[in-house]
Amino acid sequence: MTQTQDAQPVRQPKPARRRWLSFSIRGLMLFTLLVSCLLGWIGRDLYRARAEESLVYDIQLNGGRTRYDYVYEVPPPAHLCLVRIELKQREPNGHWLARKILGKNIYSYITIADLRWADDANLVLPRIATFSRLEELSIANIALTDASIEAISRLRKLKSITLDDVQITPDQMQRIAAIDSLDTLYLTGNSATDAVIEQVARFKNLRDLTLRSTTLSDHALVSLARAQSLEQIRIDDSKQITNDGLVALLDLPKLESFSANGTSITNFCASTLAKMPVLRDARISADDPDVDFGDWRSYELSPLDGCDRSISIMKDTIWLNTKQPIDDTFVNNYQPPPSRPLPPLKEPLPPAFADVYNDPFVPFDAEAKTTKSLEMKDPFQ
Repeated sequence: MTQTQDAQPVRQPKPARRRWLSFSIRGLMLFTLLVSCLLGWIGRDLYRARAEESLVYDIQLNGGRTRYDYVYEVPPPAHLCLVRIELKQREPNGHWLARKILGKNIYSYITIADLRWADDANLVLPRIATFSRLEELSIANIALTDASIEAISRLRKLKSITLDDVQITPDQMQRIAAIDSLDTLYLTGNSATDAVIEQVARFKNLRDLTLRSTTLSDHALVSLARAQSLEQIRIDDSKQITNDGLVALLDLPKLESFSANGTSITNFCASTLAKMPVLRDARISADDPDVDFGDWRSYELSPLDGCDRSISIMKDTIWLNTKQPIDDTFVNNYQPPPSRPLPPLKEPLPPAFADVYNDPFVPFDAEAKTTKSLEMKDPFQ
């Protein structure tokens, strides 16, 4: 009995576990999750890059052009302003090995699309939202469809849009105005009507507006006065725009630059320009050989942020200039004629001379001019 109690079972040693091949269910699940996330992250970019490349190919077949974010412009030197802008490329985004395996544009985005020379932009515009980081879009000579407008309205990174003689309705412009990132708008021809411009007031962050070769009236400028974010306005070849429309822009608190060429705005606008609170730069040209505002003369305005301002009038052009502070080391040998303060107008201009050929700031030594359309005795002689 004692021998039975003393007998102990002999335990066999367990074989050593090879830990480098040992996986628990939890570990396998965690590993699978990490790999899936990595592949999903890469797959998302790969799918997006392939979709963009497919649309780029279709746009090129249609006659349009695109540009990736690693392509940039090199402007010519100031003294060679007529030289064509050169395009250069920097290293595309992403690690070189990833680009080698997954494609050159795996981490790059289309930022500019120019469809002005496309055969039919409406064939590719419904897919334009594929370019999720598109910043500039240009379209010309088409009537936009609702499908195209719907796709454009989904471009939440869009900063600039050019509509060159594009037929667009006020409702469609209202859809475009809902893009909060838009700050630059370029309209020409049929794109710019009084009804369409009424929707410009809906843009929340519009800073730069260009209107060219339009049939706009002064009512359009009254509508623009509600776009409180505007800082720069350019109007060309719009003969129905007059001084009355310009007066409406006095309500724009941020307008710093204004230019008009080929309008019916006359040198009587000088008093309106002088009242604009933050206007730094303006140029107005009649672009009409029969218009003559007289010999060169200049008038001082109230300073702005410590910088002197003046209005100059000569022939058919009016300038408002702001003199920026100049470093003492800079020497400019040119000395312009001295500016004269604004003299008070003691009496109204004679009715026969109350036309585009005088300005309200008549210096005491001014000599009035006559033109082909005003053949009568000069009342100031």
